[in-house]
Amino acid sequence: MPLESDSVAPRSRAILRPLQEITSSLESLRDFVDVFESHLKSEVRKHAEKGEPALAALLLGLERARELDSEIGESPVPNNELARLASRYPESKAPHVVVDSDTKKVSIKLGIRDAETIGEVLKQIGKGRLRTRMLYSSALLNLTSCVELFFSQLLHAYFTLHPEAIGTKEKIFSFDDLSDFSSIEEARAHYVLARIEELLRGSLADWLAFAKNTLKISMGYLEEDTALLEESFQRRNVIVHNGGLANSIYISKVRSRARSGISLNDDLTPDRHYLNHRIDLWERACILIASELWKKLDASDDQRGRSLLEIGYRHLTAKRWSVAESLCTFLVGDKQQPEDARLSAQVNVWLCKKESGDWECERPAVSSSDFSAKGHRFQLARLALLDETEKFYELLPVALASDQLTREELSEFPVFAPMRADARYAEYAGKEKKEKRSRRRKTPTQGGA
Repeated sequence: MPLESDSVAPRSRAILRPLQEITSSLESLRDFVDVFESHLKSEVRKHAEKGEPALAALLLGLERARELDSEIGESPVPNNELARLASRYPESKAPHVVVDSDTKKVSIKLGIRDAETIGEVLKQIGKGRLRTRMLYSSALLNLTSCVELFFSQLLHAYFTLHPEAIGTKEKIFSFDDLSDFSSIEEARAHYVLARIEELLRGSLADWLAFAKNTLKISMGYLEEDTALLEESFQRRNVIVHNGGLANSIYISKVRSRARSGISLNDDLTPDRHYLNHRIDLWERACILIASELWKKLDASDDQRGRSLLEIGYRHLTAKRWSVAESLCTFLVGDKQQPEDARLSAQVNVWLCKKESGDWECERPAVSSSDFSAKGHRFQLARLALLDETEKFYELLPVALASDQLTREELSEFPVFAPMRADARYAEYAGKEKKEKRSRRRKTPTQGGA
């Protein structure tokens, strides 16, 4: 649930709004791709099922032809699927496979209706592939547009708070220009707008340089990903201006490690894996940039910690471990935030490492950590991470009785998932629906813990 912007300080609100919008927009983009991809697959599946008898004849015929001609490559269809087709369509077990007595070439003869049906199915499959390519290309264009809008909103927010930061000694207005403005403030606002528009027409490198030199934020967390972030914009340009084929501009502007294996005229239409990765990468980058700027504007504002935990929690529940880990790592290092927020973030970082395969390196630190003076919810989170089930269920009734943890949190928080697999969890499952709480439920921004 979005935070109420009206309840936060103006400085925080200025950064919170673009932060909320980029996370909302990218989540909607993921949903958009999911929905339309599912629809396109459903359409192809519908045509394939309608033509399955004819396809069975062709595929089984190819299998028989393969037995007669060793030069025919391996079947693209798994053996278990071929067995299913043979069982479902027994009349297709003996397709018309002919061997030419002179050339020894193998051919498969199908009836006219089967041939027409197969042709229609292949046509629909081809259409489905083209539509999917268009969906993925459109999604990449949408992603880069969302990022541009984020940077625009962030810059407008910053210069609204600090209009002097745009200061320049350049003589950019003529007397006639100035006569069009009713005040110095209006002229300054126009210059800010023009400067931001000029910046956004530049490259990502220009944006980042401006952020470092003018906004004075370091963005060290982008070092490893900058090449990939730049590549996504260059790929967008190739799709818009060169039909998705890699050209010399793409090759020259994208660093070699971000275009490994790509040569001139290669098709750069994104696939779903690429899209998922770039959406995650850009969301992480935008949130961290906004958070660092927010920290610079108002270091002690605890709304920042709550916002990062709330966003991180959504990524935890979606199992986007790398994004959640990055956001929570930033919060752990934000010394101006309350201890509970930073401790929740630390638990979430550990959970992400456990789920993403880095647990063996992290486990000793978790095991040696002293949580004895922490609240029961944090002690339970540590026990769950270490898979200490017996100690967890010894402490759980105490935590619930003291109201330091609710049954609803027990049933929802990702960090407790392994404990919910234990038979003893049945004693607590479902009870949260029957309880009448006299206080407002704690926000899920507590994250994994």
